[in-house]
Amino acid sequence: MDNNNQHIDNLFRLIIIKNQYTRQKIFNHVSIIHQQLNIPIVKYQHIKCSLYTLIQYNFTNTFIKHFKRVYDQLKSYLSPTRHKSYNDFDMLNYILDIVLVSNNTRALTFMLDQVKLSNSTSTTLSIDCTLQKYGRVYSTNPSYSFTLETVKILLDSGIKITNSYYSTAMIETLISNGQIEILKTRITTDQLRRYNPTSRHKCLDRLVENKQSVLETLNFLATNNILLHSDQSMVQSIVSNNNNPIPSTTVVSTSSNRNLLDLKLNHGYKIMSSWIDDDSPSSTGDWIKHYFSGLLHNNETIIQQCQDYFSSQSPASIANRFSSIW
Repeated sequence: MDNNNQHIDNLFRLIIIKNQYTRQKIFNHVSIIHQQLNIPIVKYQHIKCSLYTLIQYNFTNTFIKHFKRVYDQLKSYLSPTRHKSYNDFDMLNYILDIVLVSNNTRALTFMLDQVKLSNSTSTTLSIDCTLQKYGRVYSTNPSYSFTLETVKILLDSGIKITNSYYSTAMIETLISNGQIEILKTRITTDQLRRYNPTSRHKCLDRLVENKQSVLETLNFLATNNILLHSDQSMVQSIVSNNNNPIPSTTVVSTSSNRNLLDLKLNHGYKIMSSWIDDDSPSSTGDWIKHYFSGLLHNNETIIQQCQDYFSSQSPASIANRFSSIW
């Protein structure tokens, strides 16, 4: 019986595997069946030609093997003489995007090293806002979520990150991981200026859950004017220790409590100062905010306008709105 099976196997190899005509007929029939069943056909030779798809399928080794060839082809086609406004990351924007979305740190490290090596004589390299022009539509999915390792690779690359969406993701990752020293020393003023929070509450919630230095992080945000009005509830929660946002194992000294209170007051000051920009208050609450902003700025005109409005309102309605604001 074993000899018969072996004989059949040998015959199978001879007739089918080693016969190109028979093999081709079989594969053609398989393709027709797939088409009739409306099943997409993905051949490996097609996959390996697409760096984007290789990252999607997590074929990192094959991505690394073929990256330089595709990169050189793109550089040849999009030469500086033909596309003067393009830099290398313009050419690679769709590939860089999927690498970052996937947080594929091996592919990212290799890719950045290859680009730097190819531009050894260049004075500057930057990842700018190319994807706004050529890549994904941000209105449908504007946020990125980077791992801390991905952020460190980008920072260590020495490549200037001016894309505001990437910068925002980097900053929020550092915030949620309590990496204040990196925020202070590695993130530029321009990146902080471009910072456009996309999921701030989730970011701060993760910070608290991770039991990191909440106070130091919030102070950093306040100092750099990126502690938002919507963050007031988080600051208030930490100050009043509602829902135990600071771990019970943490000993909060009198000095820390003083710092927390100062943070709340400073944050409140910045919020109230910004209310002066509301030049057309409509509700009693808006007028109260406008009034305190006028006091902070010592703006007699605004103070008088608010007092005129309050004179036409009942004390009870003003008191109710005041308590709802604070």
